Amino acid sequence: MGALPPHFPRVALVHAHASTKDRKLCTRSIASVTVIALLAGCAATLSARAAKIEDADEASVAGCEFLGQVKGYSGWGNLAASTGMENARNESRDKAAKLGATDIVWRSVSGSYSPYVSGQAYVCNSSRP
Repeated sequence: MGALPPHFPRVALVHAHASTKDRKLCTRSIASVTVIALLAGCAATLSARAAKIEDADEASVAGCEFLGQVKGYSGWGNLAASTGMENARNESRDKAAKLGATDIVWRSVSGSYSPYVSGQAYVCNSSRP
């Protein structure tokens, strides 16, 4: 086989000469990557009540009633870290909603391999500042 032009698709050449076992492995690898990519977009959905909970800071919850600490975790980390963080926050919001919260103050937010968040849930009346 002579020299190939620089634009020649070398992957196609390798695939054409690959064994059946190698082709199956390549096909499985592509399928696995596709499934992982599709699942990475699967963020946990919020309940209607949890979706109404506002992110807050200390000043905005000064006159509110503290309900409790809420925590959320996700197994989606690494390449899907943003989805993992969203899932962890959604889990915390759902827990805060079960407590009757209207607001949450985030205390700890950690991404990377195993996203984790914790926050404080508050219920605030409508006449707050």
